[in-house]
Amino acid sequence: MVWRCLVGSLAIAASVLTSCLPGSQSGGQVAATAQPSPSAPGVFSPTGSTSAPTFRLTGEQAREVSILVSFVSAYNNGSLPAALSLLTENVNISDCDYQHHVAVQFNGQAEAEAWLRQRFSDHDQLRIESIADENRQQPLGVLGVSWARRTSDTLRLLGFEDGIRPQSGAKVIFMEARIWRFAMGPVGGQASLCNPLSNRAPTDRSTKPLPTRLGAHGDDPVP
Repeated sequence: MVWRCLVGSLAIAASVLTSCLPGSQSGGQVAATAQPSPSAPGVFSPTGSTSAPTFRLTGEQAREVSILVSFVSAYNNGSLPAALSLLTENVNISDCDYQHHVAVQFNGQAEAEAWLRQRFSDHDQLRIESIADENRQQPLGVLGVSWARRTSDTLRLLGFEDGIRPQSGAKVIFMEARIWRFAMGPVGGQASLCNPLSNRAPTDRSTKPLPTRLGAHGDDPVP
């Protein structure tokens, strides 16, 4: 009788212990622990916050973005050889003349060089806000750029001490791994985009009146 009671007690204890184990199911059987399914090949699965933007580029797309960023960097650093090396021989450039509120154009390397020299002397600076290609039909060869800020001596003389936030971005077209078109001015479009008052950032509280003469930089037929 004692032996039967002892065996019965051990069976009950084993049953209770098994039911308390992690992953156990009714009936004393241990369920297999579920494993996370692996991500599909080539798909990035973020493990942290998903609030930050993510992106994926092909090698060719990455090269075009690199060319654009390198050009803007050379532009801001006043490096003429580096900037020209990223432009095609027949490059087409458009920009805003913020003094006269008109768009201006420059064609070919010679005019592009003159434009760059004028921009460098005006201490013009472009700060990229974003780069995008929103045309699904043309995933290569074209990029759109929006500017967070543009500053220059001319803009400061016009009363914009902290520069402006251009409402018109730039359309950049590539040819043979160089920039063929760098369009920042609305040629044939809305001329008011070249009026700095239309491009004042929300934080800009400048009310300085516009001078009647800008001096050396104001004489330039470019922004």
